[in-house]
Amino acid sequence: MPATDKTVRDINKTHVVFAVTSVILVLSTVWMFWKDHDRPWKQYQKEARAIDLKVSEWRLMETQTADILSRLSEAKVALDNARASKTEGVGVVEEFIDFLGDTKSLEVVEGDPSGSGAMELAELIDDSFVEAIVSARDEWVNGAATEISEQIIARDEVASALSEAVRLLKAKEDKILSDTKFKRANRDEVASQLGIAFDAGASDEEKAVLENKLADLLGDPDVGLNAYELKFEKATRFRRQLAGIGSKFQASVRDAQKALDAVNSDKVRLNDAINTNHSGLWEGKWLGKAWLELPILDAFNGPLDIENLWSDDLEQDYNFKKVRRFDRCTTCHQMMEKSVPGQAIEPGFVSERMIEVILQVPSVAMQSVKNSDGTDKVDSEGNPESELLVPGTTPEARQQHLAEHGYGLRFSPTGLYSPDDVTVSFVAPNSVAKKAAVVEMLNLDEEFTGEEILKSLLQTQNESSPIKNSTLARHTRSGLEVGDVIVSIDGDRVSSPDVVAARLLNVQQDSTRTELKIVIRRGMGHPFASHPRLDLFVGSLSPHKVSDFACTICHEGQGSATEFKWASHMPDSELDRKRWMEEHGWFDNHHWIYPQHPKRFIESTCLKCHHNVTELEPSLRFPEAPAPKVVRGYNTIRKFGCYGCHEMNGYAGAD
Repeated sequence: MPATDKTVRDINKTHVVFAVTSVILVLSTVWMFWKDHDRPWKQYQKEARAIDLKVSEWRLMETQTADILSRLSEAKVALDNARASKTEGVGVVEEFIDFLGDTKSLEVVEGDPSGSGAMELAELIDDSFVEAIVSARDEWVNGAATEISEQIIARDEVASALSEAVRLLKAKEDKILSDTKFKRANRDEVASQLGIAFDAGASDEEKAVLENKLADLLGDPDVGLNAYELKFEKATRFRRQLAGIGSKFQASVRDAQKALDAVNSDKVRLNDAINTNHSGLWEGKWLGKAWLELPILDAFNGPLDIENLWSDDLEQDYNFKKVRRFDRCTTCHQMMEKSVPGQAIEPGFVSERMIEVILQVPSVAMQSVKNSDGTDKVDSEGNPESELLVPGTTPEARQQHLAEHGYGLRFSPTGLYSPDDVTVSFVAPNSVAKKAAVVEMLNLDEEFTGEEILKSLLQTQNESSPIKNSTLARHTRSGLEVGDVIVSIDGDRVSSPDVVAARLLNVQQDSTRTELKIVIRRGMGHPFASHPRLDLFVGSLSPHKVSDFACTICHEGQGSATEFKWASHMPDSELDRKRWMEEHGWFDNHHWIYPQHPKRFIESTCLKCHHNVTELEPSLRFPEAPAPKVVRGYNTIRKFGCYGCHEMNGYAGAD
């Protein structure tokens, strides 16, 4: 059959099909990358990082108040004075030189082998050796340096000379140690040969030769191991004593540096947190990590990632097999371990709560009256005249006056959650705002101490259990904090930072007002809140570290899930259930047989490990009961003998 140009399928139709499928492939690929970019946990991580960054920046402002800057300046001056001092440490240098002149401790002691003297160190300490230290000392004490920088250099030269002397002696000590190690190796070799000879049944002559050789290696008075061990011991003792004297020379400098670090520690820690959380397209001259968070690029090992927590020896029963637990809860709950800077067990972002505080109204700010030439104006008796310091008319001027001459606080132009939230962004230390007293914790459950629980158990008649599983009443600190949202002032709701600032300043001018009643919203909603009681759970100092126990061993739920509706969260109320269904598409996943416990039942999982319950009572380490509801129920059962009628695990029944 002759060849033709005709194909099996129509070429035009093939082109159309190929074009359409190619477009579909491109669209589906783009859709896939977009869905990966738009995963809910990535948005949570971005928001958590933004919140942490903003709060860190606000807290950093608190380290830049006039008081702290003054303390920082004083600490820097004290450090410079210590580094430039011409008197501090003079006695130490003299003691150092005197010690170098007394090398008797390096010589051979009567009764010791003749080779046990560390004379290599004594030979090193000649006139030129000591002269370097004396010259540096004279230049430091008697030199013509007048500037602080020159005095610091002169003192540093003395410190360097002392350190160099110790370093040279350490080099000689190391040479003695090296020789000693070789002799130890020779001893071990001969001792091994001798042991083999005994095991192999060698002749007495062969064993005697090895024994004599070993005795020579150990007991030779000039080059034996025993002599070198003593030599090394003397060299080490001499060098360490000299180093101890030399270290005292800069003791005042170290103390001043430590004081400066203490003042500056919060600032350094917050700057590190800001640098870690900052995400921009440009970091100086280099590309920033924000590029790796863009669609498509974030699919290739970007900074946003799923976190896996593996729990050793904590398994989950999957019916057909017990499987090692792994939790991804911290993928969304990024703030879980966050604590207040400098306080390892105080949550940095408490659970959301409403608090009523009393804010004292400060006295009005006054300023000196100036003459036309700029000098202070005085009255007829020679006393300086003063007048009312009037706040500026611009929003920024009012905020500045509020912080420096009023309540000691500032408000952010926008809130962390909602742009309309009147959010506190600065609270000055020792200010009126910092000392605001909490008078009522609205909608908070009541907590009881171990003593109160015990007293209630000893009563013949009492009301129903007052112990509630609450984390809200706990960690409610007095005073305003950065991140607090002003909800109302004297019962009037507020929604503008500038209006609130103006109102506070107006009240300050009113001499009849002494206090304000303010309702604030403090803390974060989930998943941005820190875990309560970091002394007991999650924290690095707690007995239940998150790195060891993870989350689901206590909370249950689908630990491997990365989306709210699949994690098997369990609402604590009907209101929560409806809200979750609307906001997160929540449903009761009956395919997962370990749903999370509602908040009111969470203490029940403590009994997985703490079977005897008494470990959950108040103790010296934990004055507040780790599980007050469980303890209350356990003691109630014991008190009234409920197991007499009801069959209960752990109780044998009525006697």
